[in-house]
Amino acid sequence: MIQEQASQAHPSRFTLTLDHVWLAVALMLIALRPLLTPIPPNDFWWHMATGRAIIAQGAIPVIDSFSYTQAGQPFFNQSWLAQLLMYGIYQLGGIPLTYIFQALVIALAYGLLLRLCLLRTGQVQLSVSLLLMTLLLSFDNWLVRPQSYALPLFAGFLTILTEYRLGGKNRLWLLPLLMVLWVNIHGSFVLGGVLIGGTLAAEWLQRIVMRWREAASWANKPIGVPEAVLKRP
Repeated sequence: MIQEQASQAHPSRFTLTLDHVWLAVALMLIALRPLLTPIPPNDFWWHMATGRAIIAQGAIPVIDSFSYTQAGQPFFNQSWLAQLLMYGIYQLGGIPLTYIFQALVIALAYGLLLRLCLLRTGQVQLSVSLLLMTLLLSFDNWLVRPQSYALPLFAGFLTILTEYRLGGKNRLWLLPLLMVLWVNIHGSFVLGGVLIGGTLAAEWLQRIVMRWREAASWANKPIGVPEAVLKRP
């Protein structure tokens, strides 16, 4: 009784539940992996050096100046925006800030996916369990590279298109803005077109199925019987 009166007196007071704990643990586990993963020197410093060259030259490099076999040859630098971002973060806070930013990027991407799971299932524990199961197949690819910065963009596309299909908020106007970023961050931007094409195909198939159902319902109605009679219990 006292708790009910307190909740009525303070209706906006936040109450921690077990569902909040599940969500917090899931996001912390996701963010913890990038924080504990060493940055492999495969191409990290090349991306950093390219970002530094972009700032120094004031332009995107179009000539290879780092490799030995292709030095002086023209090349297309797809990920220039991600390289610029990586170098800027490193200049601001060094490797520690690079780790923190990487953890935030991954947590944002999978946080959006978790939100979609909750939107479709309405079950917190099931959504968290499914998401954590997928981590076993993906966390090896969470390296500090331009492709990591494309993950939130993919999840953003999927969120916007899913909300549109479910009849929620219409934020399709955000897709061109996200694509402008994506196309200058990583070559996986073509997946944005795949998501749009899949959404259009799903909408088309849904309309065809609805027309078939309407046609079947009309075909099964007795001829000459009034509609009011058919609706009687």
